Order: sequence, then structure tokens, then C-alpha cells
Amino acid sequence: MKKTKMLMMVVMTLVLTLVGCSIWESDNSAVAEVSHGYKSNTIDFEENQLYGVASLGYDDMYQPEEYLEKYLHDNSPPVHYISHGEYYLIIPRYDDMSLAIYKNDMMTNTSTLQYTDTKSSPFIIQCNESDIFSNITITFTHEGEEVSFSPYISAKDGSVVIGDRGVNLTIESQQ
Repeated sequence: MKKTKMLMMVVMTLVLTLVGCSIWESDNSAVAEVSHGYKSNTIDFEENQLYGVASLGYDDMYQPEEYLEKYLHDNSPPVHYISHGEYYLIIPRYDDMSLAIYKNDMMTNTSTLQYTDTKSSPFIIQCNESDIFSNITITFTHEGEEVSFSPYISAKDGSVVIGDRGVNLTIESQQ
């Protein structure tokens, strides 16, 4: 009886060890896949593009869950509130990009740093209460290169303006 119990304990230990190893391997591959914060197979970045932007609406977000499910591993990115106005989902291409968010003041023509991080990840921002002035500037720095942009909706044609280093992820019916 003691030999049977001992054999069962050895078998259980081996099984748990093997299961633990396979779980650890699965977790490591998931970490590698999640490291950019977005589902890498869902965004077709061109060589020079460093971020993706999707307009989510004005004052109320338009179907954010559709974007979150399509592009992100984590369906609860942080939200940076700058002012009432437009919502944007911002997806940095690389997780080692530094991020700085500045609030622009139209009256004084100055910018004030609102948020900074040395490791960027996807986030939502609410900004641009005025349709004639973008009150934010987002700056990413990657491998010594700095790129800044101010997303807004064009008064000319209603298109989403995101700067020349980004990819527009806005669903066409949203534009």
C-alpha cells in the first residue's frame, strides 16, 4: 500500500511538473505576443509609421469595444482626459517608445506637459473641445527619433487628421 501511495505521489509530481512547464511556456509566448500592447497582426504599419489612431467620436465614444477587441489584448487601456471633445484611441507601434502628452493653450500659445512615460502602450485620450484648435500634442520618441502630432477632425472634409507618421484606424462609417 505504501509503495502504491509513493508511486502515485511521484506520478502526480511529474504530471504537475510537466503541466507547469507547458503553462510557463504558454505564458511566455503570450508575453512575447502582448509586448507591443496591440495585436500585431491587425495593424499594417508601413516602414515609417510609428503609431495608429482611431477616432472614437465626440463627447460619447462610438463603439470603443469594437476597436478594443480588434486591436488590443487588454480591453481597458488608460484614458487621458484633457478636455471635453473628441475621443481617440492611440496605439504606439513599439513598446519601448517614450510618450509625452502636452496640453496646448490657444490664448497663450504655450504647451504644458500633462503626462509622460518611458514605455508606451495603447491609450484613449479625450481632447479638442474646439473644432478650430487642437489642444493636445502627442510626442513619441523611438531610437533617438522624435515625432509629434495633434489628432483632429478636419473642418474641411470631416476626415481624421493624424500626422504623416501614423496610420488611420478609424472605421470608414465613423469618418
